[in-house]
Amino acid sequence: MDDDVAADDLAELRAAASVADLHRLLVTRQVSGRSTRHQEAVELFVLHHREDPVGAVDTAVLLCTEWRWNRCTAKLIADICAAGILDDDALDALADRLLWADQPSVRHPLSWLGLGWMSIDPASGHVVGRGTDRDRLIDHQRSPAEPPLLRWAAGHLLCRKRTTVDRLRSRAASLDSRRGPAVLAGALDAADSLTHPDLQAAIDLGLTSGRAQVRKLALHVMADRIDPAEAVRLARIDPDASIRRWAPILETESSLTPATLF
Repeated sequence: MDDDVAADDLAELRAAASVADLHRLLVTRQVSGRSTRHQEAVELFVLHHREDPVGAVDTAVLLCTEWRWNRCTAKLIADICAAGILDDDALDALADRLLWADQPSVRHPLSWLGLGWMSIDPASGHVVGRGTDRDRLIDHQRSPAEPPLLRWAAGHLLCRKRTTVDRLRSRAASLDSRRGPAVLAGALDAADSLTHPDLQAAIDLGLTSGRAQVRKLALHVMADRIDPAEAVRLARIDPDASIRRWAPILETESSLTPATLF
């Protein structure tokens, strides 16, 4: 994609005069470029909500699901959280919308799409009136949340006691082979906040994942919190060669963090 076109797109977003104007642009315009510079989206978020958090959850949903930044969503959601604009309840709402909806949505005026109503005379077939109902709202469905967003949402809601390991298991099973494992990884990210039975359940789910990265994360959590010897034993017999090679490191390395594993 031509850099000048992509820059023009971003300039238009930066020039939005209000939150509603930014939302309208994100809903109605065609994106002409992609970027791995997540700071662009964070700057838009902070610019419009530094002084006023009204509508900030909708803005976060739109930015996090904007095709332009879908290759850097892990950094994007982390920095939106770190901006300090969304309080705990707002973060809960954002996580709910990203995790549970197959396509997260935002409500907006029908008039943004240039659509309206018309009245036709049944006798003549002629249009006798037309207009736009500016008060009518419709749901704009976004692209499915990328795996890093699902991982964050699952971990956040589990830490906040807003969901359960069993519900996350069901949600993961309903998703595709990219997104389902991310939900399981999110459950493991919440390890510090789980009771022992829930922690064991999250580990067991992770160990049954078809994704080697999730099994590796589950083994790391098991080694760190429950049974190091058993974690090493399971790593040595894992069907994935990279995990079998990693087993000696698991046995001796204490500096690994979940972020380095998945």
